[in-house]
Amino acid sequence: MQSAIEMKAITKKYGELIAVDNISISVKEGEIFGLLGPNGAGKSTILKMLCGLIEPSSGQILIRNLDLKKYQKRIKRIIGVVFENQNLYENLSGFYNLYLFAQLYGLPQPKQSAENMLKLMKLEDRANENVYKYSKGMKQKLLIGRALIHDPEVLFLDEPTVGLDPQTDQFVRRLISNLNNRGKTIFITTHYLDEAEILCNRIAILHHGKITASGSTEQLCSEASLENLYRVCFSARINPKQFSSFSVLENESCDVLTFNKVSTDIVSFIGSLNDIIKESGVEIKTIEKVRPSLQEAFMKIIGERHNEEYFVLNTKRN
Repeated sequence: MQSAIEMKAITKKYGELIAVDNISISVKEGEIFGLLGPNGAGKSTILKMLCGLIEPSSGQILIRNLDLKKYQKRIKRIIGVVFENQNLYENLSGFYNLYLFAQLYGLPQPKQSAENMLKLMKLEDRANENVYKYSKGMKQKLLIGRALIHDPEVLFLDEPTVGLDPQTDQFVRRLISNLNNRGKTIFITTHYLDEAEILCNRIAILHHGKITASGSTEQLCSEASLENLYRVCFSARINPKQFSSFSVLENESCDVLTFNKVSTDIVSFIGSLNDIIKESGVEIKTIEKVRPSLQEAFMKIIGERHNEEYFVLNTKRN
């Protein structure tokens, strides 16, 4: 399958600071690709380079086989972009925000295009209100509508659900899936593990400007050698270093620990844990076997390769 997005050996420097360090990414047509990493990892810098807002210090970017440096105007007609910062015209109505961009893209029926998009975003009832009166969720819907107004082939979404209420969050996630089902290629940056796992066909983990690992959730779990996982809830916070005879994914004290590659039966495993904690005054509250997920894979990969007490990216509990 042809690549819709290609980054070849991309580096971005700001003086002595290397924000993005020699990364290569290939995204297939019709794929939802997630760039996962904490704040400051370099996600937004990568997105700005992909959209032509800043130039890489070295390397090449291709969008639909077009060199971004040579064909930036052509490329901007086939991409849509939603940045985390909500850069709308707040003193204009929702309708005129969309109508303006429909005109800028030279659409033959800008009024109809704006009205159709407001309906798609469930904003038609507030179409004539100034945007400064909108909630954060409504503004995010309008931003996505603006990015879609010209029916782009490739969509870039920077942290698309940060700070949204549960209802809008689910609306945006369903919309992303529906757009992908219509054949659009979607590139998402996020620090929400569950969002990446649910939406994305493939994921790249970005850490300090470098790609640490990439692949599907299943491939990342396999790469992290996750199997026979048990999650144990204790009555109080406990230091995972006490369990040196086991493989524990967490690196910092907490009251829930995840044990990897438990080779004994459950009764023997519980007995071993009790032997370790018997003098600490801490007790086992619950224990369950869990399916390996992106969260466990992320903890294992980051913990092993960077030797850091880096526990977990944010997850949503809507």
